[in-house]
Order: sequence, then C-alpha cells, then structure tokens
Amino acid sequence: MAAFDRAVSPGGEGKITITIDTTGFQGRISKEAVVTTNDPDRRTAQVTLSAEVRPLILVEPASRVILHGIVGDEVRQVLKLRAAAGEPLRIDKVETDLEGLVQHTVRPADGGRAVELAVSCRAARKETAQGYLRLYTNHPAKKKLELPVHVRIKPELEVLPEEVVFDGALRGKDQGAPPKRVLILVNNRGEGFKISGLRYNRDYFQVDALPPTDTPPSRYRVEIVPRLDRLPARGAKVEDTLVITTDLARAGELKVPMRIKLES
Repeated sequence: MAAFDRAVSPGGEGKITITIDTTGFQGRISKEAVVTTNDPDRRTAQVTLSAEVRPLILVEPASRVILHGIVGDEVRQVLKLRAAAGEPLRIDKVETDLEGLVQHTVRPADGGRAVELAVSCRAARKETAQGYLRLYTNHPAKKKLELPVHVRIKPELEVLPEEVVFDGALRGKDQGAPPKRVLILVNNRGEGFKISGLRYNRDYFQVDALPPTDTPPSRYRVEIVPRLDRLPARGAKVEDTLVITTDLARAGELKVPMRIKLES
C-alpha cells in the first residue's frame, strides 16, 4: 500500500509512505511502487522497497506445504520449525480442514530447539485441494501458526481435455479443412507406453493417435475429426465415448465423452 502526504511545490519536498503486508512471507522480499507526477521531464518514477522478513517461528524449507504426486503413491513433505530467537519450541496441537486426506506427525528435533513436522497424503484417486494446518505452539508471542496446504494428485495416465465437443455451424467448414479436436494422452511418470486400442463409433468420427513410433513415447497426440458428410439432419445431436486402452493395465480404460451438435 502506498500514500503521499501532500502536493509538492516546485523545489519542495514531500513524503511517500509504502507499506508491505508481510503476512505469510519469510526471507528476502522486494516490492515496487510507481509514482506518477505532472513533471514534464519525468512523468513516473519507480520506488523499490526491500526487506528481510524474520518471522517469530522459522519454517524451512518453506512456510507452506506442497503435496504433488501420482495416484497410489505416498506424497510427503518434511518441514523444520524453530523459534527465531533460539528458545525451545514445542507444538502442542495440530488442526486441519483436510482431515482424512492429509496426515501429519510431529517430533522434537535438535534437542528440543526445533520441531520436525512431516505431512503426507496417499490419495486413491485424482485429487485437487487447498486447506491449512493450524499449529498451536508454546511460543509466548506466536501461540498459533497457520500453514497453507496445496494438494494435487494426478492419475498415472491422464487425458486432457476430459471431453470433446463439436458445436456450431460446422457444415460451413466443409469446403476447407475439416474441424479437428486434439487430446493429449500423457504418462505423468514420464515412462513410455503403448496404445493398444481405440474404441469409438467410426460412422461419425475418425481418431488417430500420434506419433506411431516403434519406441513407446510417454505422450501421445490424439486427433479427432467428425465425419460431417455422415451426420444426420441439421440440428441433430450425436454422442459417443472414445475408449482408450493401453499396455498399462493398472491405469485401466480411459473414457472420453464426444459430442457433435450442429446449429439447426
């Protein structure tokens, strides 16, 4: 937040106040403010404020919990907390709004001068969530400390987007290249795999998976084109499901809804 005290007369001086909200920050931070004036030679000036934020309780390596992983894996992050002044630190209680998804353990470290907080998540399905861990401590000036928690669990095999839609006046494009939608099929572990089957209604769609190489890639581009010349009357709706099978048996079948809806 920035403010100034008054208009400055030629040759005079004024005061600009810049305030930084350091909530949730620790370490070196830098913020900028732009001052706009009526000086024809220098309409704007940039003011930079830098500070070293030293919280009452230091959290390393970061003051937030990031749990990103793949379905079936245990994702874990370990934080170390210590009082900035070096006095003994203890965590008496932990609360979270992600109960059932996130687990945590607390143990003393460095002879009671620090606390080790281990946070983990073992999700059985695709999951995205945000919440907090609220820590109650024995610190006289910081009885409560809240850490943001970000959870993102991806499936091993993922297809994006999750559905394919052709709508609008598609028949108007018949004279040029046919409309096309693209899916990206990716192994989030970065390992190569093979597509063993593509099931769909071939009367209304054409589907191709690229690249068709001998060495299994970790990512495919799946192109879908509607067969416009075979579609029913204008205004009709066609729905189908593309079923993708691979040599990753544990990933199961991937199902992508496909829909064509032309303007009537």
